[in-house]
Amino acid sequence: MNQPKVSVVLVNYRGADDTLNAIESIQNCDWDKSKLEIIVVDNNSGDDSLKKFEKVKNQIKLVISENNLGFAGGVNLGVKEASGEVIALLNNDARADKNWISSAVNKLVSDKDIAAIACKVLSWDGSKIDFVDGSLTWYGMGYKREAEKPVNDVIEYERDVLFATGSAMFVKTDIFREVGGFDENFFMFYEDVDLGWRLNLFGYKVKYLPGSIAYHKHHASIEKFGQYYEHYLLERNALLSIYKNYEAMNIDRVLPAAMALSVRRSLSRGEFDTEILELTNKNLDQNQNVDTNKEALTGTLAIDSFISLLPKMQEARDFVQAKRRKTDAELLTLFREAMEPAYPWPRYLEGYQKIVDAFKIEETFKREKKRVLVVTGEPLSENLAGPAIRALEISKALTGEFECLLATTKSNDLKHPLVSTISTRHRSLKKLVTWADIVVFQGLLISENPWIADSEKILISDLYDPFHLEVLEQKKKSSISLRLRGTRDTTDALNRQLRRADFFICASERQRNFWLGQLAAEGRINPFTYDAATDLTRLIEVVPFGVSATGIEEAKNNLRNMFPQIKSQDTIALWSGGVYDWLDPLTIVRAVAELNRKDLKLVFMGLTHPNKEVPKMKMVKELKELSDSLNLTNQNVFFVDKWITYQDRGEYLAEADFGVNAHLAHIETTFSFRTRILDHFWAGLPTITTKGDALADLIEKNNAGIVVNVSDVDGWHEALEKLLDNKELRSQLAANSQNLAKDFYWNKALTPLVKFIRSATPAPDRILMPDLLGERRFSNPYLASFPRLAESNLISAAALLKDKGLKALLKKVAKKILRRG
Repeated sequence: MNQPKVSVVLVNYRGADDTLNAIESIQNCDWDKSKLEIIVVDNNSGDDSLKKFEKVKNQIKLVISENNLGFAGGVNLGVKEASGEVIALLNNDARADKNWISSAVNKLVSDKDIAAIACKVLSWDGSKIDFVDGSLTWYGMGYKREAEKPVNDVIEYERDVLFATGSAMFVKTDIFREVGGFDENFFMFYEDVDLGWRLNLFGYKVKYLPGSIAYHKHHASIEKFGQYYEHYLLERNALLSIYKNYEAMNIDRVLPAAMALSVRRSLSRGEFDTEILELTNKNLDQNQNVDTNKEALTGTLAIDSFISLLPKMQEARDFVQAKRRKTDAELLTLFREAMEPAYPWPRYLEGYQKIVDAFKIEETFKREKKRVLVVTGEPLSENLAGPAIRALEISKALTGEFECLLATTKSNDLKHPLVSTISTRHRSLKKLVTWADIVVFQGLLISENPWIADSEKILISDLYDPFHLEVLEQKKKSSISLRLRGTRDTTDALNRQLRRADFFICASERQRNFWLGQLAAEGRINPFTYDAATDLTRLIEVVPFGVSATGIEEAKNNLRNMFPQIKSQDTIALWSGGVYDWLDPLTIVRAVAELNRKDLKLVFMGLTHPNKEVPKMKMVKELKELSDSLNLTNQNVFFVDKWITYQDRGEYLAEADFGVNAHLAHIETTFSFRTRILDHFWAGLPTITTKGDALADLIEKNNAGIVVNVSDVDGWHEALEKLLDNKELRSQLAANSQNLAKDFYWNKALTPLVKFIRSATPAPDRILMPDLLGERRFSNPYLASFPRLAESNLISAAALLKDKGLKALLKKVAKKILRRG
């Protein structure tokens, strides 16, 4: 694809030093310089700006305005001189990231419906958000809900937005000119809101792109004049914008309400005595003049200026309404929180509510938050296991933007500052499902509550734990009838949700490929789901387990206080999760015995599962017996029987020198996602692990630890010795491990889920072929005509075949046939 030419427009007003820094950052962008044009518009600065621009005169196109046209007029003047197919805007007090241009332009030219790219704008030091999404109140004030939030607290993904910020955005040149560019009557502020609103009304898209990044000092230009001037422009321009863009049926109600609110807002902001003309005022002053500050006048003067501009605004309104292709209702979701009052002053809030009630504003603009029910089958307490941790983090990410409730079908003792939690059983669960718009669930929910499948709720199935593979190993030493029953029940539970859910999430690409096969077997890969997204991302997405973006706590010597045998100079290798039958701690213990180093302490953390319904693992008993037999217990090997709380686990991880994990060679390993290893990344711990699963591949690829063969005692011996003796290697692996954590921050990991919920609809095949999905009770077509009794007979037959052979089976079948005959 040929690169289009990009014309970057900067508007300067007495800020030449800032502008020169912005120019330098643009020149450092990864973009063909022959396809780059930098246009600097000097807005009649009247200082030494032009002299300072002399040193870059060969690198820029300088446009000199005889008057200060404001940001809006300055940009329009620059665009008139532009020769590029794409216009880029960058505030002169901002700087561009290296990929600012390439990320935005590649996306912009890939879709004819995208007119503009809204860039991600960060604070100057990159630590906080300036702009990631644009919101609009019903009274016309654009605002940034996420502004000033820490960068890692915001979930990032591409999305349609109402507007881009003029501080950093891209727009197709022909479309910018077609829609009339910025409205110069705005001078500065909200001209970007007005442009984005107009583009959306005309049927174009404004796309937010997190990969196109700029850094902004934020309003460095307006600080020269005073905040009251900014507030005056904000009040007036909000009125100009709503007058131009609302439909007739809404403008008649909104405009007088917005004007009244503007007066109340400015008087509240200026702390003006609003009773000075009340005859009942005991302190009535006969003086005709009154002392006040300019803040109190901003709303009144804004309305006066709006009135003066009405003839021009009428022309602008006629233009917009004639060309609009979208209704106000169609764009309402892009407003985000239209009913936001924006300011906290008590008298203003009192007036706000009175105006909203009197003009019935909520009838048009109030958008109820979606109600999301997250259900886990694990207990909720301080001692959380993996599925409960995942459910909690999903709920934390959804709370705020959505009305979210976390429910457990087990006990609930968790008191969380952000997330509402509840314990539910079958009867109360029906009330919760009725309350919700969307249900996110794990495990056995549908098989235990089949009525949920018959509801019209949007169901999201979390498939991160392929428990039907775990049961193969867990019941390996049981009778064949128990093994078959376990496999049947777990597979049936999963197939029920695979047939019904509207959207699926899993932990890795490897898992996704596995689940796509099972979905195909259930008929869920069909023309309807394929047409919705040919890569099937509308059906199933990868949402890995995550870790906190907040750094780990300092070590508190919990392990050394618990076990005095662990000295300060000793090296701690930590097994940081539960011990399950499908894992292989025995090989590590044998390697520790063979190594025979007093300075190595292997600690197993959390042997008692917090869910009492989880059966006791035979591996725990085997592990302790092996350690005892090798005389390692409380010498080189230590057991923390209690389950470490989710909040406290960081203290233990911080005390360790490296993490260990081992598993056996079986199908569960292939499709597992060992969440404990993510904690190693979070803590910056090198990891020694067994090859075979997705995270082992990641560790090996990124040199974040050492990967050994399955059941390889010698390999473990060598790996342990390396990390004991080579501190430089350990330090290098630790740095690489910590770097991996960034890819698993919860806000990033959960992005596909949050994105789906924002625009959630039923699965296309559920809408268009419900009969087919409803009839597929059995996943195996050969069992479709059999009642459940037939499945039980098959299990008994299989057990008899294994235990006593074919002859015994045939004899029993013959007896049954004769009995029925």
